[in-house]
Amino acid sequence: VSTQSTGSSGINAEYGQGCRGNITEDDISDNPSLKIISALKEISSLSEAIHSAELEVLNRNLHKDNKELLSVESMSQIQSIAEEVAESLTLILDNRDSLVGRLKSPHEEGRLVVEARYQKYAVSTFEQLGKVLSQLTIYISNVEKYKSSRLNETKHRAVC
Repeated sequence: VSTQSTGSSGINAEYGQGCRGNITEDDISDNPSLKIISALKEISSLSEAIHSAELEVLNRNLHKDNKELLSVESMSQIQSIAEEVAESLTLILDNRDSLVGRLKSPHEEGRLVVEARYQKYAVSTFEQLGKVLSQLTIYISNVEKYKSSRLNETKHRAVC
C-alpha cells in the first residue's frame, strides 16, 4: 500500500487510471470494490437476458394459445357449448312461472330429508344456491332482453 496523499492523484497512482475510465483487468482483480461492481454489472446483464427470455416464452405461449383458441375445432366446441347454454336458458324461460312460483314457496311441496352426516354439506349447498337463485330473475330478464333484441335484429335484417 502506498503512503501517498489521499487526493485523487494518490488514488490514481495506487489503483491505476481507474478514475479516468481506463480500468484494466488487473485493477479489477486487485480491488474488491471493482470486483463487486463488475459482478453487479454481470448480474444485471444476466438478469436482463433472463427477463428477455421470459418475455419471449410468454409471447410464444400467448401466440400458441391464441392459435389454439381460434382453431376450427375450438370454435366449433365453443359454438356447441353456447348452443347448449342457449337451450338451457330457453327451457328456463319457458318454465319461468313455475320456477319462480316454486322458489317463492319452497316448503309447500314437502320437506327435503337429509341424513345427519350430510346436513353440513346441504346447508352449505343451499346457502350457495340461495345466492345464485336470488339473482335468477335478473339473469332471466337479461336473457329475455337479449333474446328479444336478437329477434328484432333478425327481423330488421330480413326487412333490409
